[in-house]
Amino acid sequence: MAVATRLGEKLTHSREWIIAGKYPVDSKGPDARTWMYLFAATISIFSELRHLTSVLLIDSHAQLISTYLGATTFAVLAWGWSKKSLYVPSLLFLTIANIHVVRVFAGDNLIREGLSNNHVLCLGIALTLIQATCARLATTKQEIVSYLNRASLVLAALILAILSANYFTNPNLAKISTWRFLTSGLLSYFAGLYFRRASRHPGPGEENYVSICESFYHFGITMAFWCTVLLVPWLRRPETTLFGLGLPLFYFYLRAEFSNNSTSEEMVRFRNSASILGFLILGLYTFRGSFQLIMFPDVILDYNYYHYNSPAIIILGVVLGRLHALRGTIWLACYGGL
Repeated sequence: MAVATRLGEKLTHSREWIIAGKYPVDSKGPDARTWMYLFAATISIFSELRHLTSVLLIDSHAQLISTYLGATTFAVLAWGWSKKSLYVPSLLFLTIANIHVVRVFAGDNLIREGLSNNHVLCLGIALTLIQATCARLATTKQEIVSYLNRASLVLAALILAILSANYFTNPNLAKISTWRFLTSGLLSYFAGLYFRRASRHPGPGEENYVSICESFYHFGITMAFWCTVLLVPWLRRPETTLFGLGLPLFYFYLRAEFSNNSTSEEMVRFRNSASILGFLILGLYTFRGSFQLIMFPDVILDYNYYHYNSPAIIILGVVLGRLHALRGTIWLACYGGL
């Protein structure tokens, strides 16, 4: 219906005699195009709701095409109606379709390897990101490029948010599988690359989000660091975890320390990220109960925890002092000294 209506519009402007009838449509009411587009949108929405609410349909390989057809329909509507807002349901339907594909074809295997349903969601969203990137490279219309750029940032932020929520729902490091750490790290880095591009080389529609994108990029890099470090079983113990969690802090500190320009905006961003991580690690060390609750809820920590992790905190104190020397807040020197 959507494609035929769009084709009819083209013929109206070039060869009207092909589709002209004996009785014209009343010009006072909605035109035929509006009715056709509304019916096409209604059928697409009903089809998707039926797919999501039916146990038989949602697990059917053949029914996966319905959601992709809905996404294509809304894309045609947005194009034909010149309404950018209709690209939103189109991208939403596409994301749902990709999540269904990952869940139906690989969901059981992923769950058996220790991944969760949240990882299935993130993999589906990542597939949408790749498709949106290909569409952005293929089109020359600035309004579509601008929309896809902003939509990609939202999807990348959604990946980071779901991965973070996944950890807080299963906070026990000792029970997290290697495949879960590996998948989470790769997805975090993948999402972070979108924010890195937007902050360093902003495209249409991204100019106002440079500083926010840089922050999300640092967050994605931090998560990727942590997931990579925690792949080592030795670092998944209460006596050594803080050493691993401190690695992204040292990365950001070294980037700030050896920056070519001590007053550049890039140096300030690296310094601020290192400072936030420094206060976080210091808090985890100081408040043993919080560390136990977040990292090892099944382990009872005694006071040896402070002694085992004391070398990491001594080094952290020196780094906080250096961050203050890089024109950071006075609290860096205060807590570094303490």
